[in-house]
Amino acid sequence: MATEWSVPPAWPGETVFILGGGPSLAGQGAQRLAGRRVIAVNSSYIAHPFADYLCSADRPWLYEHRAALEKAWRGRVVTVTDAIDWDGLLHLRQ
Repeated sequence: MATEWSVPPAWPGETVFILGGGPSLAGQGAQRLAGRRVIAVNSSYIAHPFADYLCSADRPWLYEHRAALEKAWRGRVVTVTDAIDWDGLLHLRQ
């Protein structure tokens, strides 16, 4: 059963980088963000596997990446879709 989650205040005063999941990320040197606060969107977690959060509203994408995320992802995974659930998946109300 999905558990609703509310975004807590985090990182006051810090710069946060949001990495989009599109092809323009390739070659941008996401590794330069090591040690920074990062929110990854969809497949950008591959370029920056140490992001604090991974956000996706794409149910098919979540199904496709679920096994890899459950196995190796250390950050939090956040979604707005209630059509998928696993331990640790955070659900935001739309």
